[in-house]
Amino acid sequence: MRWEKPGYLSMCKQSHHKHAFTLIEVLVVVAIIALLAAILVPSLSRAREQARIASCAANCKQIAGIMATYQSEYKGYLPIMFNALSSEGGHQASQTAFAGNEMLPVAFYNYDKGTRSMAKVRCNIDGTFFKPRATVANDPDARWEYDKIHEFERRLMPDYYACPFGREKGNSDWDTLPNTRIGNRSFTPQKLDGRINAYATWQWEGRTVKGEIPLCVRGQAPGPYNGTPKYSVLSWNFRRMNADVYLAKYFPSDFYAYKSGGGDILNPNSLVMNRHRKWDVAHAQRVKAGSLSDVTVIYCLLGESTGFTHRQTKLVMVRNFNGHRTGRGGGTNTVFADAHVEWVRGNQIGWQ
Repeated sequence: MRWEKPGYLSMCKQSHHKHAFTLIEVLVVVAIIALLAAILVPSLSRAREQARIASCAANCKQIAGIMATYQSEYKGYLPIMFNALSSEGGHQASQTAFAGNEMLPVAFYNYDKGTRSMAKVRCNIDGTFFKPRATVANDPDARWEYDKIHEFERRLMPDYYACPFGREKGNSDWDTLPNTRIGNRSFTPQKLDGRINAYATWQWEGRTVKGEIPLCVRGQAPGPYNGTPKYSVLSWNFRRMNADVYLAKYFPSDFYAYKSGGGDILNPNSLVMNRHRKWDVAHAQRVKAGSLSDVTVIYCLLGESTGFTHRQTKLVMVRNFNGHRTGRGGGTNTVFADAHVEWVRGNQIGWQ
């Protein structure tokens, strides 16, 4: 007869029973997961935002490279560009700008594979206006309405002209939001989002000068969003400048014809509107910058920048408040005349 230790069978049976978690243990695990999520999710969100800012900067560098290639081919001259918000922009009542004068991806059609199928545009190296060619579906020398521009942005525009913050979204436009107060300062926010031609040129060359309070906001009380420009800007045309000065210096024969015309000749601004220009150190010094590395020429519309005083609210407008945010606050990426790229705080860039 085999002897067995008392209780052995009962202990074996008990060892095969499943052990369930108690309610307290489940709650502890859930609390730990929630705590980790609370720690990690904001970090992941910030990392994703920083990655998008870096991607936007990479877009700017690619566009700057295309700009430099264009200048190299045309002996330093640039395409004639007008900011879409200016009176020369194709969306305004004057309808004076062609698509190739308003959108960089159209102007640079021949320097990236995304738009090479578009109609060819010639730029004379002596600075005279290119002649329009036969009209085709995407003719840069035609005036494009909103629907056509939006279709181009959706289907033909290369991704590096669309800021990653809005690349996967639909078309959008400027929205003016309710006034916002930060500390003792109020401003009017504006919001732009969506897959758009996000990289714009400047409207006015003399309005934004390094270290000077812009004319469009003078008289406003000082505050965090009434800053001063960190850099001066250069435009891509002669239209928004002192036309007399530039005619005399760069186009003396036209200047002589204008002065001797007895008022019958067109306004000097009209004479320089269709002239290609190129940047040099003299242009930089004219806007109180030491060199071309101190003047910006392109900026991302989806980042934060400062606008002019709103006509109705009488407050300074802040565009895309906290856009492209880093540890220093909101700002935007910008391309300089020497083709380098830099992120600039929103209250140190804009006023256009």
